[in-house]
Amino acid sequence: MKERLVSPIKSGFEYVAGKILWEATRTVRFEVDDPNGNFVEAAEALDNNYSILAYSNHISRFDPALVVRFADRYLTPVRNISGIAGLKHYDSARTESSTNVRNATRLVQKYTGLGVILVVQDYDKASYPEPSVATNNKSAAEFNASAFLRAARILRTPGKVLFVAPEGTRSKTGELAKAEEGLDTLFRLSGERTLAMPIAIVPPEKDGIKPLLSKVKLRPGEPMSLEDLNLLKTLNPGVSGTDLMMRHLASLLSQHLRGFYR
Repeated sequence: MKERLVSPIKSGFEYVAGKILWEATRTVRFEVDDPNGNFVEAAEALDNNYSILAYSNHISRFDPALVVRFADRYLTPVRNISGIAGLKHYDSARTESSTNVRNATRLVQKYTGLGVILVVQDYDKASYPEPSVATNNKSAAEFNASAFLRAARILRTPGKVLFVAPEGTRSKTGELAKAEEGLDTLFRLSGERTLAMPIAIVPPEKDGIKPLLSKVKLRPGEPMSLEDLNLLKTLNPGVSGTDLMMRHLASLLSQHLRGFYR
């Protein structure tokens, strides 16, 4: 009897906590810079049974809140949105902060239906030399392969949006770093009814991103089809598909922020 009472109380508490955390993401304010109507094109594609592989630069810890809030407002309800994130930020065996991030994310997921796919980032693979509880008793390579397939399955589902930050870690300077390989492979695995859309996160000129105090620009690029990427590959045979996609993202940023893709 006691357990039957505790369960709905706990569930209700988690629902309220998730709602509070989700509403708190509104403190990271943004404005859309989209004179060519690229967001409208992407939203129409979703309505026509396409999916969207959205990718962006990574400049602050607030980026996930920014892009998910944007997509929920302009593209599709949050229950249709997933993101790829680094395992280290959710591995409770690492730090107390990781435990807090994991618990907070689970509450938001329960309230919103947001999907999260965890991967071991390239620079962090030395932290997982052997299979562990965090990697579901798989090697880092096997763990990432499973995550990759889950991501591709999401993108094969009409109306879904998947976000990824191809650089793999936050930029300390705000400039684009060379992306980890695999973005173009994910695009190819996702099928012909997936479009790839870069979204440039443009921070304020001074003081960086500060919740409530600053407003960030989100600047979308034209959605790209797999046919578009194949044509670019033909014209640029010595450049990887991932780098070609990142050049598309870089073109949305000021010259001094393009970094590796300048």
